[in-house]
Amino acid sequence: MLDSLQQIADSIWIFPQDARRAEANVGVICTAHQTILVDAGNGPRHARRIALALMEIDAPPVSHLIYTHHHWDHTFGGMMFDVPAIAHESCFRLLQEMSRKPWSQTFLREEIFKNPLLTDSYNAIDRAIGEWRHFRIRLPTMSFSRYLQLYIDDMALECQHVGGQHAPDSIVVQVPQAGVMFLGDCFYPPPAHLQSIVTEPDYAMLRSLLVDSQFEIFIAGHSAPHTRQELETFLEEADEK
Repeated sequence: MLDSLQQIADSIWIFPQDARRAEANVGVICTAHQTILVDAGNGPRHARRIALALMEIDAPPVSHLIYTHHHWDHTFGGMMFDVPAIAHESCFRLLQEMSRKPWSQTFLREEIFKNPLLTDSYNAIDRAIGEWRHFRIRLPTMSFSRYLQLYIDDMALECQHVGGQHAPDSIVVQVPQAGVMFLGDCFYPPPAHLQSIVTEPDYAMLRSLLVDSQFEIFIAGHSAPHTRQELETFLEEADEK
């Protein structure tokens, strides 16, 4: 059975997340002649399934990747797309550091031995990649510090750095004409192996992202898309705790 894209708005889809496979949502933005991916999948196999799903909707060729942050489940599929990649400047530095590591099953086992808190994450990486011989990390070819506006055919995209406790390089990707905002993992708690005391979402950040009333649909990395009303209710319930 082929994977299917889920349409979110005119010209916007997602390849839906799957927690069992450690797969995050991948955004698909189609202009008249080009397709922009928001994140790239967690490895080559994930990326190939995304490519097949794009063929099913006759999407234009992929022309750009936008990384919401450097974590592996959002970037390790990038090697399958020979196109420019856009990210925050600190994402470039972090991925550059990661690209120097001797990625292999042996390396992952050694890292788990040194830090058992990495067990779940690194086992998931090994399952996602499978074959390490040709693996490489596609580094961003364009980076920005605070804000970047892109005009691609008839589509305007806005990338804004928000940082946060989950990853310092987190950005949001906004599509104003569709009222859609891709959040990545920006308001999530830190990754499990880095958690100490902070295990709650960043409610203040999420609240700040709702200030601009032109956005009605919000796509986080590891859940179904949310409406503005759903997130406002989520924040109200958090305030009552």
